[in-house]
Amino acid sequence: MIFTRGTIITMNPSREIIEDGALVVTGDRIAAVGKTAELRSRYPDAEEVDVGGHIVMPGLIDTHVHLAQTMLRGVSEGKRLPDFSSWLFARIFPLQGSYSEADAAASARLGVLEMLKSGTTGFVECLLAERYGFDGIAEVCVTSGIRAALGKVAMAVSPETRDELGWHHGMWQTRESSIQQTLDAHDRWEGSRRRPAPGVVRLPLGRAGLRSVALRRGVGTGPGPRHGHHHPPRRAALGQRLR
Repeated sequence: MIFTRGTIITMNPSREIIEDGALVVTGDRIAAVGKTAELRSRYPDAEEVDVGGHIVMPGLIDTHVHLAQTMLRGVSEGKRLPDFSSWLFARIFPLQGSYSEADAAASARLGVLEMLKSGTTGFVECLLAERYGFDGIAEVCVTSGIRAALGKVAMAVSPETRDELGWHHGMWQTRESSIQQTLDAHDRWEGSRRRPAPGVVRLPLGRAGLRSVALRRGVGTGPGPRHGHHHPPRRAALGQRLR
């Protein structure tokens, strides 16, 4: 198949932009990029799609996604992000903590569709809670064809700290169960030679890295997807409580 009459943003080392460009796809690979006239002559039998001057470019990658929050837009209108407690613990977590697996899959499906519509073909998700149903969300990604690096929540928050912060019980797990479930998900989706979606869904935090994280009682210091917001005073206070 050949896509013709496009503006090709190549992202090659010279950042070349090809006007009246064409792109040839063979199977699931890009076979050639160049001027429309040149590639038409080289691939005369290819099925042609005229993109009418639209931009053709590599897919975007979103490195910080929370699929479960796709359906929660607008529930914290007027709350500034630095007001972290009232935004997250009072508004977002109670709703997320009440999700069923079907709710989480529906939210994930909407989020993935929006990403694909905007040209995003890969993303990193690092806050999948137990109640969402990890496998169901992974299957949404497989069905859509988007590439995903998925991260299951691993946490070390005591019941006392949970209650002090007002952390919704539906979003809380023990350290042991959260780590074990992450290892189990890794075995199903990443560790097996016959993993369900090679090259599409990845769970890149390896067992050794996760065990190292567990031993240090820290979460988010291993070589995989990590969740982070910049709130130094609150992070320091939370760190004191965890110790």
